[in-house]
Parts: sequence; structure tokens; C-alpha cells
Amino acid sequence: MSDYAAKLAALDDGTLNPAEFSHRDHVGVTILALQQGDFYDALARISRGLRDLTKAAGVPEKFNATLTFAFVSVIAEALPDQIDDIDRVIDAHPEMMAPDAISALYGAERMYSDIARRLPVLPLAG
Repeated sequence: MSDYAAKLAALDDGTLNPAEFSHRDHVGVTILALQQGDFYDALARISRGLRDLTKAAGVPEKFNATLTFAFVSVIAEALPDQIDDIDRVIDAHPEMMAPDAISALYGAERMYSDIARRLPVLPLAG
């Protein structure tokens, strides 16, 4: 079990160690941010933190606005009204842990395009 509050605080203040931040941690801190504010506040907070984290890690090109927006949306949509245990919520919603589910909507070329890294784009109708 992770200390999501400590990791979210470290993400906020730019002290989070990227090597100690798993995909599960991404999901957990996003759930916590959604609990602490509305969707748009949480999206801005997570986006800013991840953008800063990738810069600090020396890989700013890894930040992807589209992927971030999509995952925050998927997570927000799946959240129950009451959350007693973030890990239990994550375990009950495997879609939160499946990065391929999002990229399958877009296709790799669109998902990882320069514009998708800069701003959220919508998937193309198939």
C-alpha cells in the first residue's frame, strides 16, 4: 500500500522521485486529487505535477496531455461516491490500470503525436 497523500504532496511541490512513482501511484494520487477538488482542479494539479516531474527527470517529452486528460477522465468516471480505501477502489476498477485501453481509442500515431503531448486531443471516429 502506498502513501498517496505524501506522494501527491511531493508531486505538488516538485520533490517526488520519478523512480518511486509507479502507474498505481499515478492512479492513487489522481483519486486523491479528485477527492480534494473538482475535476478541473484535479486535472490541472495532476497535469502540472506530471509535466514538472518529467522535466525534472530529464524527459519532458514523456509528458502527454492527451493521455493525462483521458486517464483523469476514466478515473473520475469510475469513482464511487464514498472512498474509504484508495487501493480497494483501484483493485475494483482494472480499467484504471490499463494504459493500452486509452491508446487503443486513439491509435499510437495520434496518441503520441506532438500535438497530443501538448494538449488534449479527441480520438478520431473509427
